[in-house]
Amino acid sequence: MEELPLPDLALQSSVEKDALIRELWPLRSRVTSLQEEVASLTIEVAKLKARLALKSHNSLRWREKQRSKRIPMR
Repeated sequence: MEELPLPDLALQSSVEKDALIRELWPLRSRVTSLQEEVASLTIEVAKLKARLALKSHNSLRWREKQRSKRIPMR
């Protein structure tokens, strides 16, 4: 996505500045909503990673127990 250059506000009239503010103002609530969603998803990902690590650890312990139960062939 191409970034638009920031307009030189010193060259803008009050009417142009007001129009810009009115155009951008509704985006504030959308940005806030997206920030909250990202925070929530970040927490959920951390929980899922922890569960995955626990399952991996338990799976490894199970495999080690299975190996120790095997009777060595001679």
